[in-house]
Amino acid sequence: MRNLLLLFCLPILLMSCDGYNKLLKSTSYEEKKAAAIRYYDDKKFDKADGLLDQLLTLSKGTPDAENIYYYYCRTQIALKNYYAAAYHCKNFAQNFPLNPFAEEIDFLHLQAMFYDCPEFELDQTNTYKTLESIQIFINQHPESSKIEACNSMMDDLRNRLQKKALNYAELFYKMEDFRAAAIAYRNLLNDYPEVENKENLHFRVVDSYYKLAQNSIESKKRERLEQTLQSLKEFKEEYPKTSYLSETQRIFASCNQALEKMNAEKK
Repeated sequence: MRNLLLLFCLPILLMSCDGYNKLLKSTSYEEKKAAAIRYYDDKKFDKADGLLDQLLTLSKGTPDAENIYYYYCRTQIALKNYYAAAYHCKNFAQNFPLNPFAEEIDFLHLQAMFYDCPEFELDQTNTYKTLESIQIFINQHPESSKIEACNSMMDDLRNRLQKKALNYAELFYKMEDFRAAAIAYRNLLNDYPEVENKENLHFRVVDSYYKLAQNSIESKKRERLEQTLQSLKEFKEEYPKTSYLSETQRIFASCNQALEKMNAEKK
């Protein structure tokens, strides 16, 4: 039965492929255009793409060029060719700024950039570029219906950057590079004030400075003990009812005891 079904379907598939190949080889612009739009409307984007790619060249310099390029840009998004989509959508907006679909394509450019951004573990250069582009769109189209979607994308991207920053801080701490860890945790708190577990992260700043002081050579120990006490003071002001009370008391006593000992030895 399966073999009979295959024998029945195979001629249909071959005829379909043969018809598409004829369209690709056709010299009729209107025939290619009608078929490309039909394929697009039927969500057969791979076939639409092949024809639209030819039509881009054929329509260049004609009144039809904008319309063909519009379909081509949308097709790249539909095919998830995000790198190509970002390039062509940006190019469309630059070349046809007065087109009625210019804002839509400008937004599709942002979507393509957004979907092409890497996960937080990887280099985030494109994430920063995308955030900048989204902000430019918001500034240029403050009344756009896409503002909410733009804000949602920005939140997502900032969350990735936040995870990246936290990952770096945790890595430095585990590697016992406490100076780098303290700076990384502090930068994380300054750059992302909405970050979760702020008290825990702020305590990590104190703890990192304290561990740095403990492992310092004598010539740098005083400065780093005082740095620890300063960060501890800031922490207490921020969290007067901290859940890290016993830890902060221990660090405060240890730092003061060490400083008193150093002062006594100096006399």
